[in-house]
Amino acid sequence: MSSYSDFDLALSKLHPHMYGKYVFLSERDGLPAGLEPFAQIREEEGLTSIVPLEQAKAAGLAAGKRIYRRITLDCDVSLEETGLTFTVASQLASQSIPCNVLSGLHHDHLMVPAARAQEAISLLEQLSQQAKGWLQY
Repeated sequence: MSSYSDFDLALSKLHPHMYGKYVFLSERDGLPAGLEPFAQIREEEGLTSIVPLEQAKAAGLAAGKRIYRRITLDCDVSLEETGLTFTVASQLASQSIPCNVLSGLHHDHLMVPAARAQEAISLLEQLSQQAKGWLQY
C-alpha cells in the first residue's frame, strides 16, 4: 500500500520556471512613474520593489545593482503547507545559492542571482524527480 503526503506530492510537482532579470530597489517616496514592479514590500526604511532589469535601466536605476532571476514554482500549494519553502531553500543553500522567497496565494517565487539561476533550476528539477520516486513506493 502506497503512502505519501501532500508535501511529497507538492515536491513532485514543483515545475520550476525561470523568468526575466530583476533588480531590487528601495525608494522612500515610491517608484518613478512608468515602472511596473513584479512585487513590492513596504518596510520601515522605504518601499522595496522588485523591478524588471530593463525598466530599471531605462529609468537610470540599475547601475551597481545585483541582478536576479525569478524562478516560479508551478505547484499550487496551500499557504498552510509546512516545509516546502524550507526544503526548496535548503536544496539551494546546499550549493551556496542565495534565495529570496516570495509567497503568493498560488505560487512561491524565488529570486536567485542571475549567474546561478540555471544551476538553481537544475537542483529544483532534481528535487522534484526525487520526490516522484518517493511516490512510486
